[in-house]
Amino acid sequence: MLPFINIHSHQFNENADDICIVDWHTSPKENNNKLSLFSAGIHPWYIDALNIEIQLEQLKEVVVKANCMAIGECGLDKLKGPEMSLQIELFEKQIDLAIQLQKPLIVHCVKAFDVLFAIIKKYQNKATFVIHGFNQNEQVALQLIQFGAYISFGAALLNVKNNKLKLIFDQVPNKNIFLENDNSDSGIHQIFEAAASIKKCELYVMKEIIFANYKTVFTHE
Repeated sequence: MLPFINIHSHQFNENADDICIVDWHTSPKENNNKLSLFSAGIHPWYIDALNIEIQLEQLKEVVVKANCMAIGECGLDKLKGPEMSLQIELFEKQIDLAIQLQKPLIVHCVKAFDVLFAIIKKYQNKATFVIHGFNQNEQVALQLIQFGAYISFGAALLNVKNNKLKLIFDQVPNKNIFLENDNSDSGIHQIFEAAASIKKCELYVMKEIIFANYKTVFTHE
């Protein structure tokens, strides 16, 4: 039986049979030796403008570990964080690191998709971008797909009033989707069930879809 795959979570996996990639912050107080599979990056909220090189060196020490599956979450945020030029600089340094290590990026993006599109286009066919916690419009989704990005959907799929997002999820090609629970209290099993219902497929089929994408992006099989 295939596992449930959660590509981005801020919680430890409660089911040993599931595959869960836990977010890890470069701050020492966030470090936890119990992490199994994890991703590591410098989130735009936590950029230290006075100590960027130190942050990058800390990150480089962590992401080379075999159980680090991705760089991130990292990205761009126009509502919180330092000036955009600094965010872009640090994001691109993490992209270069991801390319060097042949690991995908878990991308955080708030109100900055115009900038993100330009960056993805610049690195197209060099880096693999997974946009996490997607809750945008159809036009944004279509552009991301056009650039070859992956789109990860989370607990927003459980919102009975969010019909627009459900329609977008239904329209996104199966080869471009992932599922996550991020920092939500909702379990990944519940999100999988909602995703299968929206795609009008059996739960095991949804597990097959996500597992195939996981092997392609995170394990390169």
